[in-house]
Parts: sequence; structure tokens; C-alpha cells
Amino acid sequence: MYAFFLHTEVDKDVADYLSQKGSWLDALTGNDCLICTFEKPSNWDEGWKDAWKKQLGDDFDKNYAQWEALTNYSKAAYASSLADRLGVPLNHMPCMVFVENLHSHKILQIPFIANKDDYDRYFMDVLTCIRAAAKADQSKRLTTLDSKWRKYWIKWIIPQKVKEMSKSIQEWGSIISDTKDEVVNVLDIVSPIIKRISFQG
Repeated sequence: MYAFFLHTEVDKDVADYLSQKGSWLDALTGNDCLICTFEKPSNWDEGWKDAWKKQLGDDFDKNYAQWEALTNYSKAAYASSLADRLGVPLNHMPCMVFVENLHSHKILQIPFIANKDDYDRYFMDVLTCIRAAAKADQSKRLTTLDSKWRKYWIKWIIPQKVKEMSKSIQEWGSIISDTKDEVVNVLDIVSPIIKRISFQG
């Protein structure tokens, strides 16, 4: 599966966490889920760099130099543009958006919790659900993730923690929705790198 972490500069706790522990999350998901987030390379930890080196091989240095040279980088612009194309309301951010494959028209949204001190334990539960879902048939991975996650949602969420979000997310902890375009076509606004990775192995 693929997970897109949609957040902006306003979501400082989320941004800081992903900069510091993104590679930890990536390592725990292994081959079960590719995590995608918008972050300038200067904010990456060494684990993020190592992960991209493995994915891009000889192309890493060239791409890294281009990313470092970005002068008009805006996390909010990238994240909100992708959210619009995926049909994710802006007031659902920060959130994680999961897809079974890049040719899918379905996404699953799971919100971040409010308390940054609980992020480690929260993500361990999310990753537990991802591993279970990855074992399902590809066409059933989103519904499996949705079903597994709802059991953990009760443990984590009080509606006041996600006031901004829709009632359905407050109640169930996730929401499955359709996208207008295949996810792979939505991603052309971000980077062809994701397309390339999706077709490897």
C-alpha cells in the first residue's frame, strides 16, 4: 500500500515528528507500505536519506540536488493541491491517506491525534493495522485496514481531539472515499518519482 501524510507548516508537531522519526516509520512498514510526505531534504534525518538512496540508486544524487535547490518550496501548497485532487477536505488535515495501489480510485483517510506525546504509541497501532491489511488481497486492503483500525480508534480518540473533522471520522476514525482520477494521475502534480517506484518489483 501507499500512505500520503498530508500536513502543512501550521502542523508543527506533525512536521517535527516526521522529520525526526520518519525513517523509523518507514523501517517499521518495510515493504508493506510506502510512506510519502512533503519535506525538504535539509529537514531529513539520515534514515530518510538512506531510504531514498535505496529506492533511487544511482539517480539519488541528481534528484537530491534538485530537491535541495527548491526555492519556492511550500509544504502547504503541495499538500493542499494533492488533497484537492484526492477529494480530501482541507479541514481533514493533518491526516494520512492510504491507497491500495496507484491505479485505484479509492482512498482511506485516518487523522492524526492531537497529543504529540502519544505519537509513538499511536503509530505503532497504525502500523500494526497496516501489516495486517498488507496480507489481504490487494482489492481488500483498504477495507481490511479500515476494519482493523476501527478497533484501535476507540482506544485513541475522544471527539474533542478532532473537532474540525467530519462527524463520520470522529465516530469511526477513518473514511473511505472515491477519487475522480486514478491516484497515479493525481501524483503527476507532485513528482514522477512515485510513479517510477510504483512500477519497480
